Amino acid sequence: MILLSLGIMLGLALIMGEIAQKLHQPAVLGEILTGLILGPTVLDAHKIALESISSLSVVLFLLVAGLEVDLSTVLKQGKTGFSVAITGMVIPFSLGLAAAYYFPQIFGLPEEQNTMVFSLFLATAMSISALPVIAKTLMDMNLYNTDFGMITIGAAIFNDLLGWVIFSLILSMAGGTLHGGSIWLTVAGTLIFTGVMLTAGKYLINRSIPLLQAYTRWPGGVLSFSITIALLGAAFTEWIGIHAIFRFIYRRGCTGKFS
Repeated sequence: MILLSLGIMLGLALIMGEIAQKLHQPAVLGEILTGLILGPTVLDAHKIALESISSLSVVLFLLVAGLEVDLSTVLKQGKTGFSVAITGMVIPFSLGLAAAYYFPQIFGLPEEQNTMVFSLFLATAMSISALPVIAKTLMDMNLYNTDFGMITIGAAIFNDLLGWVIFSLILSMAGGTLHGGSIWLTVAGTLIFTGVMLTAGKYLINRSIPLLQAYTRWPGGVLSFSITIALLGAAFTEWIGIHAIFRFIYRRGCTGKFS
């Protein structure tokens, strides 16, 4: 039944995406609406299996998006991208913080409870953009490989990195730990992993591609190598606890256990 459900969802997502484009909107808008409408009904019975499928799908999509990123353009537009990233975070962060702090009853929190940590969590969640959605939107609008697209992607990446740091601060304020270890080890691991992949990792991968082209079947060898690197990188980020951080904060926030 899961194959039938997936077939229905993908088919309707394609149709909704085409309708969105006819209305001069990104196709991803129609695809997201399909998931919001049918996900809880058609696919709810396959929730566990779909978690793995969705995780793999996001990793592979970000691999494709990453292959199209011109890092030199992103770095060249660094000042502009930084300004865009900061501006794009400050406004929603401020609005989210004010809404949760001054109107906690809207979110089901008792007025006498200290809501600062929850307010910071909500503000951070509102100020971070979904990188896969941004990338898909830019692709749908044929803007991904433009300077505008690279600035937008660079700003979104910066937002993600800054967001994880802020989430870690919130977790520390909430008195939480992750697998018995310091949350700052996860932050340090994330920053180190990013730095290594942009320096030594980039060098080794660039040296490996010509060897793969020479000694393996094309394009299977390079494709398999790329997917392997992407999956190992995703597994490492899972291992150091990035997704676990978010689940921990989300659980505490939703149950009103911030103090």
